[in-house]
Amino acid sequence: MKQLSCWLIALVLGLGMLGAAACAPEAGTPEAGTPEAGGDEKEVALDQVPAPVKATILKEAGTNTIDEIEKETENGVTMYEAEWKVGGKEVEIKVTPDGKIVAREKEVTIDQVPAAVKATILKEAAGNKIEEIEEETKNGATVYEAEWHEGDKEIEIKVAPDGKLLAREVEDEDDDDDK
Repeated sequence: MKQLSCWLIALVLGLGMLGAAACAPEAGTPEAGTPEAGGDEKEVALDQVPAPVKATILKEAGTNTIDEIEKETENGVTMYEAEWKVGGKEVEIKVTPDGKIVAREKEVTIDQVPAAVKATILKEAAGNKIEEIEEETKNGATVYEAEWHEGDKEIEIKVAPDGKLLAREVEDEDDDDDK
């Protein structure tokens, strides 16, 4: 009886591992849901977006060349992200199908942020070269993100418009964007 129980356990475990292996993606194959697999994000042309989205993007980009538009669906909600550059700095907006802007990100310089934000960034960076600052507005709330390196660490902070430090992330260079 004991041998039969061990045999059944081994059979169940073996079948479980076989099932897991059959469901796993092959090496070098994009996983479902990733942009590479054509999941929830794909690049589209300006003439492929709804008219209200097109009007908003054209109005916001002005005379700047639109670099990319992506259609993405998250949790059943479709959004359009458009990117362009102004004076060499990247601008990105996220637009609903009815043309409403729900998020905006733009690269800024240290001299373009409020004085309280500048003071916090400079204090936190402690003399390290600031590589990028972005002003992000989502649902009417604005935060500033700053990035720099300290030795082999990449540091990213989020700062409120009043200068309050909201978050600080430290990543080892060899983590490959695992935060």
